[in-house]
Amino acid sequence: MPLLDGSAEATGDGRFVWRNYPTVAVRSGDMKLIKPNQDAAGGFLYDLSTDVREQTDLAAERPEEVANLEAVIEDWRSITVEPAWTRRRPVAYSICNIEPIGFEN
Repeated sequence: MPLLDGSAEATGDGRFVWRNYPTVAVRSGDMKLIKPNQDAAGGFLYDLSTDVREQTDLAAERPEEVANLEAVIEDWRSITVEPAWTRRRPVAYSICNIEPIGFEN
């Protein structure tokens, strides 16, 4: 396991996108954008270099970063296949009142 033992370096563009309908998130470098509803604009932006617990939403302060990460998500969506399972309705997500995202389906 070269990546784990340090004998090889990871390749790629340093971005990671994942979804759990309807939520989608992306991490690029130290920045992470969580979109509770992937079809709606905006979301919660965190700088993980200074906020590993994701307590401070920077989306309002850094709209250009949100737009850049949304573009990454759209690029990713354009090359992935839609899941075969059905979509569930958006679950509330807020830094003050976090509700767990369950598996209602």
